[in-house]
Formats: sequence, structure tokens, C-alpha cells
Amino acid sequence: MRKLADLIFQRDRRREELSKIQKEISVLTQKTPSLILPFAHETPKDADQQKPSVSAPLTPQQKVSLFFELFKGRGDVFAERWESFYDPQKVGYSPICIKRSGECPRPYSFCKNCPDKHYKPFTPKDIEQHLLGNKTVVTYPLVNGRYCPFVVIDLDEDDCRNDAKAILECAEKFGIPAYLEISRSGKGIHIWIFFEGLVSAKDARLLCDSLITLTQNQIRMEVSLSSFDRIIPCQDVLDTNQLGNLVALPLQKKRRPNASVFVDKNLQKKASGFPTRE
Repeated sequence: MRKLADLIFQRDRRREELSKIQKEISVLTQKTPSLILPFAHETPKDADQQKPSVSAPLTPQQKVSLFFELFKGRGDVFAERWESFYDPQKVGYSPICIKRSGECPRPYSFCKNCPDKHYKPFTPKDIEQHLLGNKTVVTYPLVNGRYCPFVVIDLDEDDCRNDAKAILECAEKFGIPAYLEISRSGKGIHIWIFFEGLVSAKDARLLCDSLITLTQNQIRMEVSLSSFDRIIPCQDVLDTNQLGNLVALPLQKKRRPNASVFVDKNLQKKASGFPTRE
């Protein structure tokens, strides 16, 4: 009898915890700026083109404007992917310094602690070069040390595809637009949630934590979510003189087939290539 009483107590406690998490999600979705459907959102005010519609194909300029608005993150700095000239297997990401376009005498290994660094601002031109495949752009999501325009759930290896489907199902249940992207390697999945404006990184991360917990306890209890790696941004708050973690942008040209692309809930590549409700 004691064992049965313990089980009933644990069940009731779990129900209380899930109820609390559901309320947290409700509060978060009301507290933060609207979760957005990217194609229904306006392009930047200085764009020459009018707001693109879901049905009409986007012009190249509209694609650049929309992509820049969605993935901008910090506007005062961005990074690019590099490969070693001597060893193509050696790759990394480095913030772009204006002085590097000149004749900086210092080696790249000195950049991190360089007292004279002057970062290049992030512009639509950089997005254009990214989409053309001339470089791979990486953005820093934390703005002013505590805000973000999007949040990403990073799933790697193992059973990431089934885990991603389960989290997406949970997000849809609570009316949260989420978008799946196959990672550059083709072995992982990024789940993107965009906001209409900057939101507290703490709230954005809590939203993802709640989705993950509810996925395991309500949507698919058989799912372990063993592929879960991290939530980006990784910090709630960051010192403003630090860059924080980074995230590589989707639609990279130099990638494996069917990788770095947005897919639907069946993991089929979206016809538009962009994060839309097709």
C-alpha cells in the first residue's frame, strides 16, 4: 500500500509541475513580442521593395532584406567561417575586423586578445554574399548582453530527427511557430523560433526549456531527447564587452547535399528555401 501511495504522490506532483510549465509558456508568449511567421513580417523600412507576400515569389533583394531582418542578431559585429590554407580539415569562425582588410602585421591567433581590433558592422551586403555562396556568415544572437531576436534548440546526432518532430509537435500545440533546419553536417537539426522584436534571452531560453519538458511528458513520453545539445543563446546575461556564443546562418552554399536548409515537419526541403508555413 505504501508503494501505491508513493506512486500516486509522484503522479500528482508531476501533474502539478506540468501545469506550472504550461502556465509559464502561456505567460511567456504573452510577455514577449509576438512570435512571428517570417514571410508575413515586413521587410526593413529602408528596403526599396514592398512587403513580400506568401504567395508571390521573392525578388533577390527581398530575400536579402528578409534574411537580414530574421538573422541579424548583433549589428556591430559578425563572424565568418574559415578553412586553413594548409589543412582544409582545420576550420573555425572568427569575427571580422576592419583592420584585417588592410595590412595587419599580426597573425590571426592574436586577434582574440588584440587591443586594437575594430569589428566590421553586419550589413545586408554580407547576407547577400552569404546567399550567393561567397562566404559563410555567422551571427552573434545576444544583443546588449541580454536580449535576442531569435532562439535556437540545437539537436545533434543520435535520434535528432524524431526528437525534432516531437518538439515541433509540442510547439504547434501551444501555437508557437518553430522552423526546422538540417545542420551543415547533415547530422543535426536546429529548431528556430523567431520573435517580432528583441526579447529577454532568459525568457527565450525558458520558453525552450518548457517546450522540451512538455515534449517529454505530454507529447511523446517515449522520446528521450538524447540528441539535445544546447539552447542558443547559451547565456541569459552576458557582459557587454563579450561576444558570446555564435550560430552559423542557414542556406550555406558549400555544404553537404540537403543540408543547411529549412525542412517541413516531414523533414522534406521547403520549396521556398525560407522558414515559412508551407
